[in-house]
Amino acid sequence: MYLLGATPAGMPYVVTALNKKLKADINATLSINYIGWSDLAAKYPLILASGEDLDVIYTADWAYYQQEAVKGAFREITQAEMGTYMPKNYAAVNKVAYSQLRL
Repeated sequence: MYLLGATPAGMPYVVTALNKKLKADINATLSINYIGWSDLAAKYPLILASGEDLDVIYTADWAYYQQEAVKGAFREITQAEMGTYMPKNYAAVNKVAYSQLRL
């Protein structure tokens, strides 16, 4: 996972504790990398272009989303997948919102 900004104080301890629970509950772990604000313009597109195997990267309209989306940098998560893998979230989101998420 990639997030923007500096690593928050104490975050390594939080991730260590979270990974113990994740490993026990779903046999997974989380690795969080941070892209510093001063490196955002150079590193963000580079990470996506590198072919690095990553699951999550923070994005927003101000964080190169449209520029990278048209290059195919992001995999679409379908409503069917949301219903299957994130049923509580899917049920809580107004269905009109999904149509507003498209480019």
